[in-house]
Amino acid sequence: MTEEKQTRKQPYPYTYYGSTVYIRHIHNSDGRIDKLEVSIRNGSVRSVEFAYGKITFSRRYQLGHQYAVTEDSPDAARVIQDRLNSILPNQFFPSYFEHHRDGLHNELQLAVVFPYAWRKIKATFDYTDASLEDKKAAVETILQTFGLWTIHELSPTAVAPELNRIAQRSKKTAAQCSIIFHHLFETVLQNVDRAVSVDWHSYHFHTSRGHYLPAYQARKRLLAPVLSELQCQTILRRCVEEVTKKADPKYFAAAVMLIEGVSLEEICALRLDCFRSLRSYPGRYLQISKEVVPMGRSRSKPECAPVKYTVTDPENIYQYRNIGVGSLLSGLLDHMTRQCADQTAFLLVKYRNKKRCMSPDAYEAWLEKTFRDVIGKPELYSDKIISSSASASDFFAGTAMHMYRSCGMTGEELLHHFGLSPKNTDGIYYADFNSESALVKAGKIQDLWLSNLLPSAAPCAVKEGYDTLGHAGDIPHQIPRLEITIDIPPGTRLEQDLVVRLTGQYGFSASIMAETPERD
Repeated sequence: MTEEKQTRKQPYPYTYYGSTVYIRHIHNSDGRIDKLEVSIRNGSVRSVEFAYGKITFSRRYQLGHQYAVTEDSPDAARVIQDRLNSILPNQFFPSYFEHHRDGLHNELQLAVVFPYAWRKIKATFDYTDASLEDKKAAVETILQTFGLWTIHELSPTAVAPELNRIAQRSKKTAAQCSIIFHHLFETVLQNVDRAVSVDWHSYHFHTSRGHYLPAYQARKRLLAPVLSELQCQTILRRCVEEVTKKADPKYFAAAVMLIEGVSLEEICALRLDCFRSLRSYPGRYLQISKEVVPMGRSRSKPECAPVKYTVTDPENIYQYRNIGVGSLLSGLLDHMTRQCADQTAFLLVKYRNKKRCMSPDAYEAWLEKTFRDVIGKPELYSDKIISSSASASDFFAGTAMHMYRSCGMTGEELLHHFGLSPKNTDGIYYADFNSESALVKAGKIQDLWLSNLLPSAAPCAVKEGYDTLGHAGDIPHQIPRLEITIDIPPGTRLEQDLVVRLTGQYGFSASIMAETPERD
């Protein structure tokens, strides 16, 4: 039996993921460190600094026969730290929490609690070997991603964006992470933070949403049937009339879908304050940052209960985007804002609950009912019917894509506008499609299309004089100034309206002033 010699040194604090424990080295007769005594003193696990205090929990662990270190050994600190990093999560803290349930509190970081909690979860739910294998990657991902998070910070709202990023690498891993979090707050941490536990009880993270995938959205917009100019005129005139007279949000949303090409899921999550003013240019842009997705059916009556929806962050990071707004939409927006007291509320709301957003299914049904007389049946394209089940939103998406492409948007600009993943290096690393100049360009493309399609409907405001933006030469990210003067010779007979068309590669803002010369 090895004779132990207690070191004269006082225990020293050691911090493991924000929790403080105290370490004492126990030496054998020849001066080598034989054991490590790990203790919690006066609530040190709560990350409160105490120089020294009464032991509330203590365990001793062999350093290991393979380690022959003394206090003066050059690798002593590394050896001890490696041993502690193995002991603390796998032995010490699980034993501590088993004997002191009051030691679990919501300020603990997950890395401290999770090894103990994972053992309890496996025992409670009795996972099969196959299920454990499925969850192996999820366990590693949780520790790597959320290990530094406190229990209080692990709310579904905070965790969801990270799960979405994980889902882009592996939907299976993200789904398993969600399951483990559910089980974690249903068992071990149920009473540690009641608010977070309640939130997880009602939260459903859906990663298998095949029809929302970027590839599907790209095919939907590229291959969807396109409305004719006459059909677009009829739909937009109807929208302009209803918004101008009644400020009807459903018709405004329809105009946004047809002109901007946003999806049903994005339009249902839209608020008026998502339209923002440009800082360096006159005009507005639209910020897309939310979507409405299904949560699944009621567990009690899955066969007859309607699908539930929730507003969440998009799965695809490229759906977070700013897109340009032209004159027509900006004018319609003015009508909406004058009539809407709360611009932070959802644009489209449920009929029976004005605080909840309308579901994509409900709004799709309204679009079909309102515009099917205009859209009609699918037409033949290349001697084949494109889609016998094409919906109104499909037509709107396809038309918007066709319009932007035919009016000069590049491939990477199109991908950004519609929230799709970039394909080329410049689109991934170099181009800034959220810049104000790019947003102005997109808005002017809308104006170009609509000026030919619906010239009388576009709201316009002409004021005397013009604003000078200042000369910036050819400096990048600055605003150059250009003045154009058109002199009409005396005696010219203007039997029709004079039309002046201005275009710019990257968009522009313009003011027009007409002067009548004084005659003697």
